[in-house]
Amino acid sequence: MKVYKSIVIGLTLSLAGGALAWHHVGNGGDSLRLLWWSARDHAAFVVQRMHAHAFSATTPDGVRARILEHKDQLAADILASPHVWIDSEEAHCAMTRPIPAAPIELSWSTCRKASQSLSDAAKVLIHEAVHHLGIEDESFADDVALAVWRAWSTGGLDWQPSSSPFGARSGQSAV
Repeated sequence: MKVYKSIVIGLTLSLAGGALAWHHVGNGGDSLRLLWWSARDHAAFVVQRMHAHAFSATTPDGVRARILEHKDQLAADILASPHVWIDSEEAHCAMTRPIPAAPIELSWSTCRKASQSLSDAAKVLIHEAVHHLGIEDESFADDVALAVWRAWSTGGLDWQPSSSPFGARSGQSAV
């Protein structure tokens, strides 16, 4: 039993953000922290898969250009930015500074109310990573997060242009 408890506690600490992540463990904080941890990986994955044909027709050209020019940096920043959970009644779920890989402060109470899904949390993390690129305009950060998420939710990331679905083949056989 002791070995099992040690493994579970170690895994919880690793997944939840390390030794400083004990706040609210055991009283509902675990699931919220794990949701945001998963959203970090998912948001970076989605940003990385963006391409020129993934955007909706209504996406502003400036937003489209910024995402395509900086998608690698944006994805890396999402993964590199530590989550710092705070006990605060802030109006916003997440706050950060406009420097690369700055910590993202996440308010327990506000995030618990505002983000009930992986997609909600991922959109917030994309938004905050835009600020890390030096863009302080909240509307622009919202536009980037929504453009990325629309591409994902409409299946735009799976579209791959091709002249033919099959390449040249010869000598094929089947049993």
